[in-house]
Amino acid sequence: MLEYSCEEATALLKKNLENAKASLEILVADLQFLRDQVTITQVHSALTLISDYKLGSFSLAIKCL
Repeated sequence: MLEYSCEEATALLKKNLENAKASLEILVADLQFLRDQVTITQVHSALTLISDYKLGSFSLAIKCL
């Protein structure tokens, strides 16, 4: 089992906290990017569906099912 002095333990915990905060910032940025990508995908899917519906190919696709 490891033993640390109070100063060493405090320094180690501070370093771990800083690393955790840095990782959290990166993860939040990645999550925001993924949210944006999902939104873009949903909009493009909706526009494609609307376009297919207006062209009449949507009803053809339903009949084929």
